[in-house]
Amino acid sequence: MAALSWCLLTSSGLFPILGYTLPAIAGLVLVGVAFENGVKWAYVSYLAVSLLCCMLSTDLEAVLLFVTLFGYYPILRLKLQVMRPKWVVALLKGLLFHLAVVVNLIGVLMIMGPGYLGLNLNSLTTPILLGIYGMIMVTLILYDMAIGVITRYYVCFLRPRFKKRIE
Repeated sequence: MAALSWCLLTSSGLFPILGYTLPAIAGLVLVGVAFENGVKWAYVSYLAVSLLCCMLSTDLEAVLLFVTLFGYYPILRLKLQVMRPKWVVALLKGLLFHLAVVVNLIGVLMIMGPGYLGLNLNSLTTPILLGIYGMIMVTLILYDMAIGVITRYYVCFLRPRFKKRIE
């Protein structure tokens, strides 16, 4: 599963249009590792994929997205979903999303430089920046919901079929 995750991430260099989608899918692959081998091994797989991609991938922005959010969040979400009360979970997810966006932006600016974004940061007004930030947060909320649906699909449909074929 870690190899599949690594292949997805490195192929983002071949298909630049999928630079945001492939890190998200690569992180979802690690959910299977968490269910079959445990959360500890899922984090080990995340670390291995992150290190390999940092050394071998050509699309550094996709690697940063994977390292800062998409790689570990699907695994962490499994632990967050069992916590109570739900408002604490929502608060933790919101803080995690905000922190991940800020760290990713700082990483992109430090590694690739401000010219990489293709924007004149002086011409952006506060409403435009808030709009962009709001769209990012909506996207991350939808990603969180998609993780839930895909995890249920894996547990209810795919996992029993895999176990039946193995036995």
